[in-house]
This record gives sequence, C-alpha cells and structure tokens, in this order.
Amino acid sequence: MATLSYKIHGLEKALNKLRKHTDRLNQSKANKETRCFIGYTQDYAIYVHEIPDPPVHHPTGNWKFLEHPKKRMARILQEEIKRVYKQTQDIGLALTTAGLGLQRASQLEVPVDLGALKLSAYTALEKDREAVAAEALAKSNSHKMSAREQRLKDKG
Repeated sequence: MATLSYKIHGLEKALNKLRKHTDRLNQSKANKETRCFIGYTQDYAIYVHEIPDPPVHHPTGNWKFLEHPKKRMARILQEEIKRVYKQTQDIGLALTTAGLGLQRASQLEVPVDLGALKLSAYTALEKDREAVAAEALAKSNSHKMSAREQRLKDKG
C-alpha cells in the first residue's frame, strides 16, 4: 500500500497564526458583548434625574446626578477601564471598577434628603443585573421604611 503525502512548508506556522488570530477575535467578541450597568432602582429616580425644576426643592445635589458625572469623567473612566483590563485581562472587572467609580461620583450628586434614592444605586454586569438591582432596591426600601418609622416616632 502506497501513501502519498505532501509537506507544505510554513503550513504549521500559518495555522498557528490563524489559531491565535481566531482566539483574539473570539476574546474581542466576548469583550464587546460584556456590558456594565450603573443605575438607580427607586421608581422615582427618573423624575428626580430628568426634571430640572422639581416641585420639591432639594438643598444639595443635582438633577442630572448620573449624566453629569458620566460626561465629566468620560476620559477618566476610559483610562480606568484600560488600566484594569491591561492588569487583569478581565473586561468584566475593568468595566465594573470604572462603573463603581461613576456610581460613587453620581451618589455624591443625588439630592441628599433622598437617602433611599442614593442607596438604590447599583453597578452590575449584564449577567448579574437583575440580582444586584433587586438587592439595591431592597436595601433602599429598608432605609425608606426605617426613615418613615423614625418620622412617625418623632411626631408621636
């Protein structure tokens, strides 16, 4: 029985390069599909955020408490994502780290007398969003209930 074989010079090297390139493309695709969310879970958050002259005046804080810090910090957030990703090769960690920085800056601008709103802030990767948001909502609702109970106690 005779066999016929050919050896193509450089084929193995070319295949290895192709495999590495494919791995990089797959990693890049996974990175593009990773999303991080920063938000607030109290149902009135959108109104406080979007109405420039609310009917109730808040002595501190701002109405665009998430948007303004995001615009101010855009370059810093990009650099933070790059820095953490370069160190860890974990895009989820990089996005979450930057997201937590934005969340903190945003919470500093939430009208102070709205403690439940401030406590309803969350930062989460898309896969964890529902659970993390639910936890933030429960925490802020608990604060709201405690604040109501304290007000009733103070009145009575």
